[in-house]
Amino acid sequence: MLSDEMGEIDDLRPMIEGEESQAYSFLFKEKYYVVRINPKIEGFKKDQYAYENYSSDKIPMPRVVRLGYIDDNHAFCVSELVGGITLQDANPKQIANLLEPLTNVWAEIGVTDVSNTHGYGEYDGYGNGKYETWQNFILGVLRYDWGKVADLVDTELVEKAKNELETLSSNMPNLRKLVHGDFGANNMLVENGQIKSVIDWENSLYGDPLYDISIAYFWSSWLICMEMSAKYWEDLLSKTEDYHRRIKCYQLRIALHEIYDNATDNDSEMVSWLQKRTKEILD
Repeated sequence: MLSDEMGEIDDLRPMIEGEESQAYSFLFKEKYYVVRINPKIEGFKKDQYAYENYSSDKIPMPRVVRLGYIDDNHAFCVSELVGGITLQDANPKQIANLLEPLTNVWAEIGVTDVSNTHGYGEYDGYGNGKYETWQNFILGVLRYDWGKVADLVDTELVEKAKNELETLSSNMPNLRKLVHGDFGANNMLVENGQIKSVIDWENSLYGDPLYDISIAYFWSSWLICMEMSAKYWEDLLSKTEDYHRRIKCYQLRIALHEIYDNATDNDSEMVSWLQKRTKEILD
């Protein structure tokens, strides 16, 4: 497929698979690239849109070279290979030195000009959000088909989280800023104390930049890089207006989405962990 699309390639090697994609590196005309393969092309289109519209020296992203379909069930995306390791793979000393650069990237994402687009929440491959308001995006998880996973989840806990989310969401600011949607961990490539690239914009959206910060809080007991990020941001940002209420609201939104998604995949072990984490947030 790659030879048909690009010409003669060399040194094709499998890389660590992501949560959604298979990935391979390869050499083409003395330069290394990555090809990712996924059942759906929508996330790749968002990577391309983000690179073409939001990439800068302050928000570095790998250049998307080509995307398309292999067959009816597989899409591909070719992008430049960026060196470094993920923030998730860095050691605590390295992470500590990366927290300020990480915060600077987050801040730059939040001031990116999105005025030529419309809507809130996840945007499509053309940059337009799917919801009319930020609150509509937050409450979108309430409209999932929860009956489909009722046998796999703690329905009492889910209802409690849904009720709390609905209460909290009524006072969330209707901000419309660029949000990565899966900020930190394995989506930051780092090297020599710097953020080399921000990757995987599949979950990017328009809304409150604190949504990205809340991701670190939610996963803080899962990954050391998230724990350290959350502690750093607690010290740095906690005087922001209505900070803890916003962080709790967005964590519950993340929790409900993750519970539903993993229950749909019949991952009972992950659902158990997510429900335990949800109880901690509610308490």
